[in-house]
Amino acid sequence: MTRIYAFVEAATDCTTTSHRLQVVDAVSGEKFLVDTGSDICCYPRRLLNDRRPPTDFELSAANNSTIRTYDTTVFNVNLNLRRSFPWRFTVADVLTPIIGADFLAYFQLLPDCHAKRLHDKTTGLSTQGFSIATRQSSVRLVTGNVPSPYQAIVAKFPELTPPPGVPLQVRNSTYHYIRTTPRPPV
Repeated sequence: MTRIYAFVEAATDCTTTSHRLQVVDAVSGEKFLVDTGSDICCYPRRLLNDRRPPTDFELSAANNSTIRTYDTTVFNVNLNLRRSFPWRFTVADVLTPIIGADFLAYFQLLPDCHAKRLHDKTTGLSTQGFSIATRQSSVRLVTGNVPSPYQAIVAKFPELTPPPGVPLQVRNSTYHYIRTTPRPPV
């Protein structure tokens, strides 16, 4: 079996245009960025009427910058999926409201970036979203024409980077036992 690998290298100074999925709340008209890379949902402080004091809780962005937070707010997102989505959003210094992976997993919502939709696994319905272009630091493809110090290592040890979804095979039958009591546990 021949494996073909695409080598990637993290690039904090590489800015490219990227397309992201957004959905609209049917009641408020607010646009929410659907971000599977965000652990939690965030709501911009600037969109609230009250000015909340900062908290000690800080978030970390993908580019390792720090994001200040200002307590939480409950928002009932209406995505026209015949059910309500009440959620506690962290109020933070972000540009746009963000629906994170916690929200998507809890409500079993599946983003489809190709069709620009958010699919509800519970009801079988979908809501139409739209794609926005953003410029941000991202991961870029390192082609064969661009030398990388990591290509030789990955080529030498291909078992370290199997294709996604392929389970790793255990190659030994060693078992370790740690005795924690003088006799077998009850």
